[in-house]
Amino acid sequence: MKKILILLLVALICFSMFGCNKAQETEDDKTEAAEDEETNEVPDKEGETEENQSAEAEEPEEPEEPEEDEGAARTEAFSFYSEVLRDSESAIRSYDWQNGNSPYKPNPEGLKPVSFCDVNGDGIEELFLVRNSAEYPGVVAVLHVYSVIEGKPPMEIVSSMGGRYENYSHDNRAFLQDHMAAAGTDYVVYLGTDGNLYIFGTAGSDFYKYWISVYKINEVGEAWQELNLDNSITYSDDHSETYDEYFIDGTLVDNEEGTKAFTDAFSKVDKVILFSDLRNDKDVSLWKRFDKEDALQMSFDDAMNYVQNSLEGAS
Repeated sequence: MKKILILLLVALICFSMFGCNKAQETEDDKTEAAEDEETNEVPDKEGETEENQSAEAEEPEEPEEPEEDEGAARTEAFSFYSEVLRDSESAIRSYDWQNGNSPYKPNPEGLKPVSFCDVNGDGIEELFLVRNSAEYPGVVAVLHVYSVIEGKPPMEIVSSMGGRYENYSHDNRAFLQDHMAAAGTDYVVYLGTDGNLYIFGTAGSDFYKYWISVYKINEVGEAWQELNLDNSITYSDDHSETYDEYFIDGTLVDNEEGTKAFTDAFSKVDKVILFSDLRNDKDVSLWKRFDKEDALQMSFDDAMNYVQNSLEGAS
């Protein structure tokens, strides 16, 4: 009997020990599985965190600023131009020595001394007009350029000092002056393909002069002279010979260089703003580079109609 009890006790102890080991193995397996699960989840969580941090680090795009009300800008500009034209009407209409009055310069269409052209690249045309000088009426007419620039009061654009007319007592910052003397002045005002403003002029009889003044005009209405070309032509006493002198920015150059400078300037014609249409010397190549029907110039009455139509279109 004792043997039987001892055997049963041993079997019970062995069974208990086997059960504990199995439970420990099960618990260890669960722990390892949990650790593996955590290990596998960490990269995903870290990846999500990096993505979130990256998204937070990116700055949001700023909303685009609303475009300027072009209608309001044009209304302001052309309201100003209307006022300038009305104030200048008498001086514009009395500028008549290029108007076909002379038998030497017949101009049946009449002078068209007003034009509109955007020369500073802001999308709104500037006003160009030639009118009698208040200081020397009937003797000198002056080209004036007006503009309305955002953030500035309406203004007249004038050339920087040191231009062609710096030594004149009147309007010495003008882009162009037409003097009623001898054969008068003939001119072409044009916008170049390079965005610069070109003033070509001729004057004289026995002594002839051709010139080109090139101006840069920026978006805030500042203007300065970029280039000045001169060609002076004199004749022998019997007019059988001519003598040319070319100057670039005041420096005497040979005829080949001077001719090339003029030709290069002529080749840049983009839009003709104003011209006198009275050049007798029609072989000058500049007049062959544009069709006068394509020019922007107009009469005073047509200019007033253009202003009115622009105001109605902007409203």
